[in-house]
Amino acid sequence: MANFNSIDKSAIIAAIRAALKKDFESFQQASQQTRQSGNDEESQPDGKYDTQSTEANYLADGQARQAEEIAQAAACFETMEARDFKAYHPIDIGALVELEIQQQSQWFFLAPASGGLEIKVEDLEITLITPDSPLGKQIIGQYQGEQISSPTAKILSIR
Repeated sequence: MANFNSIDKSAIIAAIRAALKKDFESFQQASQQTRQSGNDEESQPDGKYDTQSTEANYLADGQARQAEEIAQAAACFETMEARDFKAYHPIDIGALVELEIQQQSQWFFLAPASGGLEIKVEDLEITLITPDSPLGKQIIGQYQGEQISSPTAKILSIR
């Protein structure tokens, strides 16, 4: 396991950017392939009840929307600077937080977007949470050593 004090916040932000870029490219490519297959000759309707082409295009639209949402999230991280937090600082966006949940240490990065994204940096698994998420709402403004109620957890460290 990585040493908490050795974690470079700029490496976390770089890992987030790389994960979002990969997700964006994946959804964009899937959208293009789905749209292409939905519009090829074999997908043309055989009758008024054949909706294969229409369904494929709806799916392609959804994939394109997801790609756009990822692009917007990625833009939030393009200008984000690595900010160091100390134990006496309140948790805010950019904080790397270690919580003890059910006697296990779990790491979270309070991010402006992309809640739920999981990244790995220096063998440390980190889950992104946003201030609007249930967990984010509970920890924002809290300090090291404080407790939260749902889930029951203790804030072990802030960086």
